[in-house]
Amino acid sequence: MAAISSATAPNPQTESLFFTVLPPEMRNEIYSWALLSSEDTSQTYDEDSYWFRPGFRAPLKARSDLLRTCRLIYLEAQAFLMSEAEHAFWFDRGPPERTRIEKCKEFFDALKPKNVEQLISVRFFTQMYWLEGGDNLNRIFSWPNFRPEKLTITIRYSDWWFWEDNEPLRMSDNWLRYFRAPPSLRTLVLEYETLTWKKSQMNPIIAHNKQFKLRIRSEDNTDEDRKDAYLSAESNPLTEWKWNGPSKLGGETWQHHGQGDTVEYVVVVDKWKFVQGELPPGDYPRATEYDSDPFDEEEDDFDDYDSDTSQVSDAGSFEDDLSEGHQEEAQGEASTVHQFTLSEAEENPHQGYGPIRLPHI
Repeated sequence: MAAISSATAPNPQTESLFFTVLPPEMRNEIYSWALLSSEDTSQTYDEDSYWFRPGFRAPLKARSDLLRTCRLIYLEAQAFLMSEAEHAFWFDRGPPERTRIEKCKEFFDALKPKNVEQLISVRFFTQMYWLEGGDNLNRIFSWPNFRPEKLTITIRYSDWWFWEDNEPLRMSDNWLRYFRAPPSLRTLVLEYETLTWKKSQMNPIIAHNKQFKLRIRSEDNTDEDRKDAYLSAESNPLTEWKWNGPSKLGGETWQHHGQGDTVEYVVVVDKWKFVQGELPPGDYPRATEYDSDPFDEEEDDFDDYDSDTSQVSDAGSFEDDLSEGHQEEAQGEASTVHQFTLSEAEENPHQGYGPIRLPHI
């Protein structure tokens, strides 16, 4: 740590009981609570937006008043503004200021070296078209300033393929096969969400994905992977929670949501943790008949996908022309978290699994 000159050294606050009585550990505990981000209720999201949900009813805002009390507190506590916050980004259908890869890159490019070290937690909300191929994730993982310890990927009900038409749930596992975590990553959390009555379609996907052991990039060479560590979900139990949201989504009524004003969502959470040890070559689940990339240019002749209508068109750039986001909501409270087993998932292991094949145009 660089020495502070006498001209800029903070007042040691020798008469303050906060500094003379409380040890640093207790002061840090106070800082972590005082600087927690909370929802800015003066800017509540529209309740019919796709991104309105428990924990995301409004933009998160940190209360930084404490840092202005004195310079010594600022020097001790300013890192908590970065480390205690979860930094969320949407790909696609999110608040415009945090949606699409350009906004994400602007944020990480602007970080100073000390901010990169302080940042702990990042969350991505990802639609299937963006996630499945794996290229978008790995591009972000290669950024020099993207060094979180924890990454949460949330797949919302409206992120699944053709949810508007009540299609069976499906997901390609290519993104897991080609997953190359940034060197800093120690925990990957994957949240799967759907309507409660469609949970049986989601279970086999969760069980299949859980088998993957994920590679970690080498710190000194991003073109190589670590030989002595990987991420695994093998011994981590699943958890589950539920919440209620309006049956209207995107300002529209959906026939398969029923006649009521609300629908119940279920969220199943899996977690990959850092494992010290060698990952044996080829230690991946057996490829399935659905193991093909729905966006393979040699197989699928299309240029553009409309995230509003889940339709393929022939105009414009695939990613650049996607909607900036549609304001939507799903309102409700999370229920008590409880443990969830794989017994249901192990029954009918192929039900509803695999990526959809988009039509040729």
